[in-house]
Amino acid sequence: MDVARAPGGVELRPLAGPIERPYGGAPALPAHAATAWSRAAAGFLSLFVLLMPFSRSPGILGLNLQWSDVAALGFLLTSAAAGVWRRPGHRPALFACLIYLALLLPSFARTHDVPGSLLELVKTVYLVVLGLAMARWTADERDWNRLMRVSAATTTAMIILTLGVWVWAVWLHEIPGQLAVAMDVPSVGHAVRVNGLLHSPTFLANYFTMGVPLLAGYVIARSSRPRALGWGTIAAGVLATAATVSHSLAGCLAAAALVAPRTTRWDRWGRRGLWGLAVGVFIFGLVSTTVAVHEVRTSRASAPGSLASLADHEFAGPTGAGETLSVQVRYTRVVYSLLKQFAWEAWRRHPWVGIGLDQFPYEVRAAFQAGRIHAYYAGGVDPHSTWFGAMAETGLLGLLGLAGFWIMLLRAAWPSRRHIARASEAWRLRAPLAGLVGLLVNSVHVDIMHFRFLWMGAALVLAVRASNPRPTRHV
Repeated sequence: MDVARAPGGVELRPLAGPIERPYGGAPALPAHAATAWSRAAAGFLSLFVLLMPFSRSPGILGLNLQWSDVAALGFLLTSAAAGVWRRPGHRPALFACLIYLALLLPSFARTHDVPGSLLELVKTVYLVVLGLAMARWTADERDWNRLMRVSAATTTAMIILTLGVWVWAVWLHEIPGQLAVAMDVPSVGHAVRVNGLLHSPTFLANYFTMGVPLLAGYVIARSSRPRALGWGTIAAGVLATAATVSHSLAGCLAAAALVAPRTTRWDRWGRRGLWGLAVGVFIFGLVSTTVAVHEVRTSRASAPGSLASLADHEFAGPTGAGETLSVQVRYTRVVYSLLKQFAWEAWRRHPWVGIGLDQFPYEVRAAFQAGRIHAYYAGGVDPHSTWFGAMAETGLLGLLGLAGFWIMLLRAAWPSRRHIARASEAWRLRAPLAGLVGLLVNSVHVDIMHFRFLWMGAALVLAVRASNPRPTRHV
């Protein structure tokens, strides 16, 4: 017989008939039915995590609907039948998500494509509901651990696949299928970029930004050799992320620094090294996504005229006039900086409510028609920045809602990390928190709010927070 435990530790044994809900409303399902729905929900959630690294654009029906979303819809339906919304949740998260969604609505006042904006709103609502449902479902430690096991196995497979594809492409000079692409990267040159089973290398880099700390935390918490396996996992994950040749490597390095072992002074130096690399890659990414330097020329020549005065320690050369040094830099603007400029201009036109959800591609098309960007982007593209995109499409109101959501998420995790009673609980919180911080670093150049794994990481943090509503200090 299945036995459940209430938060106070009291055993709740299933009865033969319906059970009255403690807070009123419709009676709960019979125990055997609830168990069947629970098993189905757990299966759909595991399938969702397994399918997340399989993504192709434009997706099913051209709506960016992926097979993982089909599994997610199955999870939402079966978990609702199993009573997921009666499980404990982190109430501030619900309020922050409602405010985040509500502050998107004023942008409809300026949109020129209401159906497109409405579809974008539906996608956002779906992700928010999915995140909240996963948070309540994984508040049960058994479900939390099951999700982590599936995530760890999937990330391990993706690391092995990525490193294998990179070695194959570099050594054999052959791109295997659609798993990688050879291209010119600004400020880097010609490079092989692995995208794996996702539709872009940057997408894969951000997947690892969440997946690698979850895998490292899982290994550290459960291994008999946590330091060796923890650092080995981090090294393999960082190398796989580097194989994408993406500026999102900065976020993965920051996440790795947060989740790395911290037992000895060598661990401390290792974490400092990861932070140093993260800062260096981030700065390099800022520069390389702004301008691309193609050529630098210098020339020296005798200066015309004569010097008015000359100190004893100066020598004016054979002509007595000194010399001139000229530096010429040939550069081009990188499209990332142009997109941010277009977003800034759109925000200035409508600073409070923005131009409307999913309307930025029209800005890019107008820029192409005006000769401000080349034909590759004639069909429009997103702003490649979470914050600039929110500012342009939803104005200050939407930007405020987005910032409030992230403040809630970090506040839910950060204060609790020092008050967790058990070491395993600390890792349960530290690993997803590291992934979220890494994605926040990458949000400067990437729109992260539609990443399914972002909402999985948020759910894992909120689940730990809900299961530890009143943190206890070490005595």
